[in-house]
Amino acid sequence: MHYIYIAIRMGLGMMFIWASVDKIFNPGQFAEMVYHYKILPTFIVHSVSIFLPWLELITGFLLIVGMWERAGLIIFNFLIFVFMIALTLALWRGLDIHCGCFTVDPYAEKELVMSLLRDIVLIFVGTGCLVYSIQKKKKLL
Repeated sequence: MHYIYIAIRMGLGMMFIWASVDKIFNPGQFAEMVYHYKILPTFIVHSVSIFLPWLELITGFLLIVGMWERAGLIIFNFLIFVFMIALTLALWRGLDIHCGCFTVDPYAEKELVMSLLRDIVLIFVGTGCLVYSIQKKKKLL
């Protein structure tokens, strides 16, 4: 079971790194995507669009190497939860946008429902990993 946990944790980390790369290299386009969600005040959109991909990259790195794994899993789950809220609000308000999850390409498909379903699965997997990590530590004590 432990090796499955490690493989899943590393997979989540690689996914976050993959998700961060295009955003890091194209911060202006990512800022436009963040703006189109119409959730954040305009004056912090650029700060968030610069900070968030780096947080995803660092979190992904932590999950892959297993360093501060519980902290990495908490951040992972928190970010997925925030993304789920943003996607739900966009769907509820009928916004015609794409999530910006893995690409900042303005011509990418607009699959908010599929992105939300993916995030629901990811939060269950991430929470399962966090619970396993906590239980693993309790067994060591």
